[in-house]
Amino acid sequence: MVYLIKSESYNLLNDKLNEITKDSEEINYYSLNLDDLESVIEDVNQVSLFSNNKSVIVKDVKYFGGTFQYEEDCNKLEKLISSMNEDINLVFICNDIVKSKNITKFVIGKGGEIINIPRPDQPTLMSLIKDYTSKNNITISDTSINKVIENTGGVYDAKKNTTGSNYDIILKELEKMALYDNGNITNEIVDMCSIKIENDVTFDFSNAVIAKDFNKAFNLLDKLLNNGVDPIILVSTLASSYTTLYMVKDAVNHGLNDEAITELFGFSPFRTTIVKRNGKFYPMEELANIINNLYQLDIKIKTGYNPVFELKEFLINL
Repeated sequence: MVYLIKSESYNLLNDKLNEITKDSEEINYYSLNLDDLESVIEDVNQVSLFSNNKSVIVKDVKYFGGTFQYEEDCNKLEKLISSMNEDINLVFICNDIVKSKNITKFVIGKGGEIINIPRPDQPTLMSLIKDYTSKNNITISDTSINKVIENTGGVYDAKKNTTGSNYDIILKELEKMALYDNGNITNEIVDMCSIKIENDVTFDFSNAVIAKDFNKAFNLLDKLLNNGVDPIILVSTLASSYTTLYMVKDAVNHGLNDEAITELFGFSPFRTTIVKRNGKFYPMEELANIINNLYQLDIKIKTGYNPVFELKEFLINL
């Protein structure tokens, strides 16, 4: 089975991958920023001696989005998909998916599945949070959940049923707050711990990085770290900001005007103007690479690398 996945959330993407690969005895990962397509093809075609079911997960895939056809590589993919073993899950994690592209239509024609994981709407976000807190033995009221959503950048729009909040950041905040009182998160703990992205130095730090004002960014980073802010929160904030830049720039490239972008993303007109202005600093390919590098940075920090060193190295390499 072939899957094309586009996701705005690291955690929701991982949940979907776990669902797809739950019966797989062998799971192999590739990044087309680091590995060549031939390595993926060789792995898919290789008969495993140790398992009947195998999943091959390929990140940073560009073939299914944009306007460039990548004819040579797409021909190889079509040949691979046409002959691959039916017991293999081949998962492509895509920066973008355009259904009208020939290679995308080919995958659909072969029974492939397109999975788009958008930013959760208000009811979905509440349901996801409650599911997470239940599984992790965390007690928190709806009022406190709404406070966390608001403090992580979510302004609820009742007409569109959206919040604009970052689910990944919310989970990190809940994880941090659950440590204070054995999993019992009260309004007082929320008020004490929440990062309040739009009102504090974290937001200024993100803006400085995006504007490539690195002197200011490093000064703010030192201040945040001295105040005990978790580096993973900063990585999530940057990932959210750069993903927003990518999506807005892509919308501009597809001919959407300011009014349409404001409506599509639930922004204020002022925010649309600012995001469009910031997007001029970056080509689409550079934005895609930065988002991938932040994804890799997140993995490094969560697997034991020095978070401060890795975050500063990321900034130096921007």
